[in-house]
Amino acid sequence: MTDQPPRTQKDRRSQSDARIIAAAIDLYAAQGYLKTTLNQIGTAAGCTGALISTRYGSKTGLLRAVLANITSRFASDPVYIRQVEAMFTDPRPTSADPHPTAADHAPPDTSLSDSAAEDHASRSGFGGKPARNDSARQLLRAFIRLYLEDVGRTQSRMKALHVIMGEALGAVPEVQDDIIKVNTLFRLRIIKLIEAGMDAGEYPPHIDTQNAAIAVVGLLRGVTMQALFEPDVVRICDQIPRIQDAVAALLKPPAPA
Repeated sequence: MTDQPPRTQKDRRSQSDARIIAAAIDLYAAQGYLKTTLNQIGTAAGCTGALISTRYGSKTGLLRAVLANITSRFASDPVYIRQVEAMFTDPRPTSADPHPTAADHAPPDTSLSDSAAEDHASRSGFGGKPARNDSARQLLRAFIRLYLEDVGRTQSRMKALHVIMGEALGAVPEVQDDIIKVNTLFRLRIIKLIEAGMDAGEYPPHIDTQNAAIAVVGLLRGVTMQALFEPDVVRICDQIPRIQDAVAALLKPPAPA
């Protein structure tokens, strides 16, 4: 048996952070942010509430870290990475070494800075050009499928996000700006795909991409909310082709007058 190298302090910190974030997501999904204490999260994560407070600064600081983690899932989830890399080329210059290193797939910075949306879209592949011979229309359909499949795979994470969004509208206004940045990132990914279709002549040249993206996100979020409430009634697999077709209809050229 090969001896495993000893874990470094950085490794232990990273694993501890992952346990804390995962515990927070599960508890937020089950009982909401307001009813969840740092001590409850610490117990679930195998540490103390005091450690979490020291590491994240406050309960709100941990909430922001959770939001950043959920937002970055498209760039850090290994299942999603493999599928996205098959869809898009990396916009960064290629190096002499054709084999990616661990650093190439490292999770992104989890801060939600004002420029995080565009930067994160680039790092997660959505700033690049379409790969292979797939049309932009096909890539948008694939994006919709991957997003909704992710809802099915990670219901706790998606439920936590929607619970936090609801609380941010009322009792937790201090994270409203963070939610806005989450939404901005989501819309930007859609805009990139629509713009690729416009450049390729697959969509009309004068689409209002911002409002089109708002409508697409609304469709995806609406189905997600219903599926989280009624998973036996709203089956994600049944809704994927319907949402794909609805978005295609939204973006097709207008009928001649």
